[in-house]
Amino acid sequence: MIGLVLQTQFEHCSNFADISETILDFLMKKLIIGICIASLFAFQGSTPSIKVSEKEEKVENLQRKGFSVLILLEKSIIEKAWFKKAKEFGKIESGGGEYIVHQALMPTISSSQVRFYSKVTEKTKQGTEVWMAVDLGTEFITGKHPKKEEVERILYQFAVDVYRADYAIQVEEAEAALAKSVKEYERTVANEQKVRGKMQKNVDEKKGLLMELQENKLDSVQLVKDLEMNKLEQSQDQAETEKLRKAVEIVKNKMANVK
Repeated sequence: MIGLVLQTQFEHCSNFADISETILDFLMKKLIIGICIASLFAFQGSTPSIKVSEKEEKVENLQRKGFSVLILLEKSIIEKAWFKKAKEFGKIESGGGEYIVHQALMPTISSSQVRFYSKVTEKTKQGTEVWMAVDLGTEFITGKHPKKEEVERILYQFAVDVYRADYAIQVEEAEAALAKSVKEYERTVANEQKVRGKMQKNVDEKKGLLMELQENKLDSVQLVKDLEMNKLEQSQDQAETEKLRKAVEIVKNKMANVK
């Protein structure tokens, strides 16, 4: 009986630990969901405007006319993407943030080889600036040149592409956080069902213990009655035995007197 009570108390303690674990899981799930929502809101923020402007930059110790675009992303991300883009035009000679192709092939601008100059500059809180210039040999493409729109398109499309790539990463991270949140929620629900099952088991065992205790009380009452009945029967048997003993003695005496 004592063993059963101790076992029940131990299982109550185990249930308390399970419930505490469930609470911690719930809080962790809330944190994950919060991160997920924050990521989604960041993704849903205002779309950055893309503006290509005419600008001069000093490259290889000379001022050169070109165009620039400001992108609101980290310099390391832009440098990697721009290096890949510049390689499309030919062999890159780079250094100090400059990306130069002396024999560039840019068929949308010229059927002949051109010189391609570019720079990636970090603008602190403003973002990262990508600047490029195209030397046709006789002149640089400027705001009045017929191929101006093609240079602007290159920079504009590059900005669009890196923003889309960054958004894709944000979406992937948000979806991963959402998937983890769903998994945590499902695990929490399963754990809750497990705890409820243990709690119901304890309730059933408590009922069983109470019934067993009631049966023990009834058994004790019956045992007392049986003991009293046994004592009465012993007394009666003793009296009968005494009567028989006396009767035997009387018969023996009668037999002794027969001569």
